[in-house]
Amino acid sequence: IVSFPSFHATLAAIFIWAFGAMPRLAVPGRVWAVLTIVATPVFGGHYGVDVIMGLFLAPPAIIASRHITRRRRAPHLMDSALPA
Repeated sequence: IVSFPSFHATLAAIFIWAFGAMPRLAVPGRVWAVLTIVATPVFGGHYGVDVIMGLFLAPPAIIASRHITRRRRAPHLMDSALPA
């Protein structure tokens, strides 16, 4: 069983970021995500360091997903930036 890092914490941190784009769900969604992070060492079979490292994985995951989705959404813009 893999416990390091905690992907429960990673996903909860990503949800905290994602709920920023959903004003109606921002507060309850972020509360739920924080509770998930807090409960992970207690109920999820993780140590504190697992949760901390899981939280460190969230920013690179967000950056990578934004980069990938930006390229998929506007491939025509990528070509127009090339010199003629």
